[in-house]
Amino acid sequence: MAKKTQVNIANARTAEQIHALNQIEAEKICPFCGTDYLKTEHKKPILAETEHWLATLNRWPYKGSKLHLLLIHKIHEVHLDQITSEAWQELKTLTSQLLKQFKIPGATLLMRFGDFHYTGGTVAHLHVQLIAGDPDQSEPVIARVG
Repeated sequence: MAKKTQVNIANARTAEQIHALNQIEAEKICPFCGTDYLKTEHKKPILAETEHWLATLNRWPYKGSKLHLLLIHKIHEVHLDQITSEAWQELKTLTSQLLKQFKIPGATLLMRFGDFHYTGGTVAHLHVQLIAGDPDQSEPVIARVG
């Protein structure tokens, strides 16, 4: 039986992202599982790693964002109901650490979970986006949801 697709190319925003997602689709892998893909193809450093999460810069940040981080659940889960209470607590701690590290006075947390045809996401793996806008930017940050 063929593996289920792990990416939704229809939600990609750039030609480079489409190209990368096509490669991921052909390999039938989840780009957020394990760290092999993230270390070799993601092209952004892993900034922090805990038992349940890892944090990295988004390879394709939203236009207008000053900082766009991904906090990726290390176990392949798709739905937020699958997260343990320990992982929830760790997410709070990691988020607080990153806010201090990057001196972020305000930001948006956007969590992608469930069927990516409904979330606007490109990867079928539970993850959180920490997005800090730039108040001096004339254009707002726009994220696809649904």
